[in-house]
Amino acid sequence: MTDIPEGDTRAFMTAAGLPPAFVEGAAVGQSFVRHGHNETITDDIERALGRSARGYAAWAADHRAAFAPVVAGVASGPS
Repeated sequence: MTDIPEGDTRAFMTAAGLPPAFVEGAAVGQSFVRHGHNETITDDIERALGRSARGYAAWAADHRAAFAPVVAGVASGPS
């Protein structure tokens, strides 16, 4: 993950033609995450699934084959 400065993020989205309200909302959301406010840890997954939660990297590694067509540039699924 790369931390892109907020000013650069806003400039990119604005240059891409996104509406000001979207740019502001996205910046607020990114700031929320950047400052660690989404780091709430619960035991919800363990209670629901009966096992500990796994990180995204482990999940992605386990499901790598499902993404191979996308990485190779091959469209799959409905068009």
